[in-house]
Amino acid sequence: LPVDEMGDANIAPAATAVLLTYTVPTNLILRVEGIGFGADDETALAFLSWSMQLNGDTVPGYVNKPSAIGSIRNLTPIFQIAGTSSTLTITGTPAAAAVLTYRYICRIRGWCYSEKEAS
Repeated sequence: LPVDEMGDANIAPAATAVLLTYTVPTNLILRVEGIGFGADDETALAFLSWSMQLNGDTVPGYVNKPSAIGSIRNLTPIFQIAGTSSTLTITGTPAAAAVLTYRYICRIRGWCYSEKEAS
């Protein structure tokens, strides 16, 4: 089952907001393979850092990462697995130096699958 989700939020400087939330369907496993970011004003991306949470817990390795990785069109490869009925959240935090509130956009791509015993 392909997954290609986008989300956005208007975020004030130094505030944190949810950019994207994806809940894994029951009895499936999510494999995220790519992530990218955009903004109405692309220069705003210089101020944005992002983090990933799984069921509310921070995912090690994906904390306060610069949004300079990937774009909405050209995602950067990442690797994250989320189990059945898990909630994956991407949050964004612009630096205080951003001065203005900007609209930030996040996109993830991957797939959901079910594991079956080989017979």
